[in-house]
Amino acid sequence: MATFNGLYTITNVLSETRLDLANGKKADGSKVVAWAPHQPTAGEAYGNQVWEIKPSKNQHCYTIVNAKTGTYLEVIGGMSEITRLGVDGVLKFRSYIHLNIR
Repeated sequence: MATFNGLYTITNVLSETRLDLANGKKADGSKVVAWAPHQPTAGEAYGNQVWEIKPSKNQHCYTIVNAKTGTYLEVIGGMSEITRLGVDGVLKFRSYIHLNIR
């Protein structure tokens, strides 16, 4: 299994937007959106757009954790919308990570 451990921004290549925890909210149910790249607010180590990718308890799977809040990305209600952050429990979201290293 490849190792992806580390901090990343996740960018949509076509729109040049990044996966962003809306308003940096930590609560379950917080929205995750695609937003223009931006820097952290003064005094913050990481902004809403920095994510930690680390191995999950499930083999060949990874969790995606917001570096600012420590909350986990989770898909609720199918694959049409990413709407909630949760805890590292039951696997509800599986994705493939492709890195383009230049």
